[in-house]
Amino acid sequence: IHRTVAPLRYAFPIDCCLQELKYQHRRYRAAQLITLTKQSLEDAYAEDSWPEYLIPVPLYRKDERRRGYNQAHLLAKKLSTQLALPVESHLLGKQIRTQSQTRFDRQARQRNLKHAFVWQAKHAFEAQHVALVDDVMTTGATLHTLAQLLVNKGVKRVDAWSIARTPKQQAL
Repeated sequence: IHRTVAPLRYAFPIDCCLQELKYQHRRYRAAQLITLTKQSLEDAYAEDSWPEYLIPVPLYRKDERRRGYNQAHLLAKKLSTQLALPVESHLLGKQIRTQSQTRFDRQARQRNLKHAFVWQAKHAFEAQHVALVDDVMTTGATLHTLAQLLVNKGVKRVDAWSIARTPKQQAL
């Protein structure tokens, strides 16, 4: 991961907003959260090039159907509108339903994610610079795993964008 932008701390009231978005179908929270983070993204890229695509972190298909949406995709779509960047949501998939990452340390998270994500693009993808979009970054294990998959497919630069970072977040 070349650059990480996670401007908010995963603490009250942001944690409540993210939980409402994720588990209580309060989709309007996505727009509110993007409003809070847009300026940080613009500042981070003031002297740098924007990514060519935003790529939301995928959910396991059954989890997405049960929830009705993928919160990372919803956030990416809101960012796409605000920043005029396209979203590419069909490149990556989650093929294994992993246990919730919330109770694991960094190494356990990496083990939990082994073989969870796959390249599922049915078309050629030739971007040089992309940004992965997620709601919360804890250890970065999910984002790191997906970044490695993208690099293995020829992407030269992967940035990671999250709304919030947990207080215990440690860089990989």
